[in-house]
Amino acid sequence: MRFRNLVVAVVLLSACAAARADSVFNFESTAQGTNLPLTLTNNGLNATFDGDAFIYNTANAYQLISGMAIFQDDFPGAIDVQFSKSLNALTLDVATSDFGSPVTALLYENGVLVGSDTFDTAVLVGDVFAEGRVTLTGDFNSVSFTDNSDSFMAMDNFDAVVDPPATAVTPELSSITLLGTGLIGLAGFVRRRVC
Repeated sequence: MRFRNLVVAVVLLSACAAARADSVFNFESTAQGTNLPLTLTNNGLNATFDGDAFIYNTANAYQLISGMAIFQDDFPGAIDVQFSKSLNALTLDVATSDFGSPVTALLYENGVLVGSDTFDTAVLVGDVFAEGRVTLTGDFNSVSFTDNSDSFMAMDNFDAVVDPPATAVTPELSSITLLGTGLIGLAGFVRRRVC
């Protein structure tokens, strides 16, 4: 009975682990001064960052953003991010030079506007700059960020979540068979050692 429960638990955990895939994009391995556009790949997801901005070493100027980050000091302008797959959520760290300066995010799915959000970067007030951690949700594959004042934006730690469709979560029969065979062999080995 315990063995059957173990097999069921392992299969369920495997299915749950396959259900959500996070890809975190930061710019630590990108050289300072690199201009956008820039394409990075993480966990099978491509993200192309574009706009009048460059990669800058923030030198611990912020609380949330550390090391290399996207830095835009030419305004007005937008920072656009295009993903190779549809996302269900995107969390990122944002800073502006004006406290409480609102930032607008326009969400697109294949070029069609599907949502928008305007947020205040004073969610977390840093030593010098207004900072915040923002989460955008919905089904979208690109985002355009615009600062609504005459200040710069810095962005880092783009955590993209792709939830595959329900049919993709079902493990293949061969994988379940191989897992089951291995667990049966392991149980037999343990049983012999105990007896």
